Amino acid sequence: MKTLILLFLSLNAYADQWFCTDEASSRSNNIIKSCGIGQAATEESARAKAFENARLEFRQVCNSSSDCIGRFIYSKPLRTECSQDSDGYKCYRMVQFRIGDPAPVASAHPGASVSAIDAFWNQWEIKYLKSY
Repeated sequence: MKTLILLFLSLNAYADQWFCTDEASSRSNNIIKSCGIGQAATEESARAKAFENARLEFRQVCNSSSDCIGRFIYSKPLRTECSQDSDGYKCYRMVQFRIGDPAPVASAHPGASVSAIDAFWNQWEIKYLKSY
């Protein structure tokens, strides 16, 4: 019984350590989890900045990976954690990106200068700004 209580307390202590407070990104096969930090006077602005910074972190990882550029990218928002201090709000945000099949952009438009990853970001910005 003492072992079970000790294990439970250890797990609770570990749960307080969140990935985004220690790491910027991680990759496992075709999944990239990226984190962003945002600070602003309002929580809404801090959340938006954290999300944008998570996207930028992913983009840097993807642009340096030969198996990411030119593929479909699927995003899934994960955890967000915010706190307030004397300077306003600080938020940590994690977004998971899954690298999919090759995108047809390059093959459908052989002379096009826009890469599949740039097309993804341009499309994302249009959708994000419309929904935001």
